[in-house]
Amino acid sequence: LKLEAGERVVIRVEREAEAYSYGAIKHYWGHIVDPFSQSTGYHKHEVHAMLKAECMPEGKTSITELSGDELRAYSEAAEQTAREWCPDAFALYDQRKRA
Repeated sequence: LKLEAGERVVIRVEREAEAYSYGAIKHYWGHIVDPFSQSTGYHKHEVHAMLKAECMPEGKTSITELSGDELRAYSEAAEQTAREWCPDAFALYDQRKRA
């Protein structure tokens, strides 16, 4: 890692399972909720509430309660649902992945 003079960094030290959760939650908000929000005009928290109502496992109320496997399954279901509701929201993201 090469830093410029005065550039600041953040270093995280955490258990592997927690690191996975952090990355998975960051992916959920950045690559599922955000494109849908930007495309539709809904606030991110509204999109999250809509996806939770549709995809959250029974008996769970928050993505922070989910195990790694549950979070992975939830994110996959949420992405599929968001793509069905608004396919255009993911066109730019899909183009970047192909490039």
